Amino acid sequence: MHPRPRSGGMACLDEASRPGHTLAVALVPFPRKIMSIAWANGRIVQPNMPAVFKLLSLNVRNGGGTRVAAICQFLGSHKPDVIVLTEWREGTSGRNFMEWINSQGLLHNATLNDGSTANGVCLAARIPFQIGTMTPHDSTPGVLMLACFQSWTLLASYFPQRARFFTACAEIAAAHAATPFVIVGDLNTGNQLVDKSAGGAPYFCAEGFDALTSRASLVDLWRRTNGTDAREWTWLSNQNGFRIDHAFGNEPVVRLVQPSCIYDHRPREENITDHSALIITGRFMSERRETIVSGPNDIVGRTG
Repeated sequence: MHPRPRSGGMACLDEASRPGHTLAVALVPFPRKIMSIAWANGRIVQPNMPAVFKLLSLNVRNGGGTRVAAICQFLGSHKPDVIVLTEWREGTSGRNFMEWINSQGLLHNATLNDGSTANGVCLAARIPFQIGTMTPHDSTPGVLMLACFQSWTLLASYFPQRARFFTACAEIAAAHAATPFVIVGDLNTGNQLVDKSAGGAPYFCAEGFDALTSRASLVDLWRRTNGTDAREWTWLSNQNGFRIDHAFGNEPVVRLVQPSCIYDHRPREENITDHSALIITGRFMSERRETIVSGPNDIVGRTG
């Protein structure tokens, strides 16, 4: 069992800000708002985010297996700045993914698997971040990885239809309501009316999914982009379609980033995995921010 968040804080894999580092264990506590920074000549130099950036999320199905090369070829066609891979697994496929990730300049990466199965989450980015586990206690399969970047926070998610995960998502969103916050991943459910074909089996936890919008005040970024009546399926059974891969953002994200969210169905249609890819593009601050301090000890407790 990984260490859990202390009061007012969270558990963090702090080496995630080191280029080329892959993390799967060794959690340490850190303040909720801490950010990855670089110390240079009496200044805190916070890394740039591209003026326009792309985030891609994809369920790779059971770790990817022999399909890793095809999945990586697809990922490379998008040239993403941030990648979230769900159903990530350690082992040969995980090592193969990581070799490719590092070869693409996504040198800041971390993995987390503290659910009850081999499936976890891998996060890779061109810019530093720090992560912590927010996976509920005694959970069924599923992972919630909270990643703190310079100017925004990401909850990389993979979980079954269980209410405790949606409760955790809503609580985390509330704690980050004042700054840009995004939930991305495979939530395994959706709205009963518009996120499945007419013959599809009813979702469990649809009320928890809907509450992310109605109670937690998050915006469904795909619906914001495509309209309330749009229909696309990210996973198909033999006869029916379901939209179960999602992205939610809070008001600061919508206002500052102006995100666009679409699906690319090629991975599913070409059978390199059973899910479609979710892609977010948007604007982030491109300027470098510097804070003058007198020495390294002055950065303790600061957030920039």
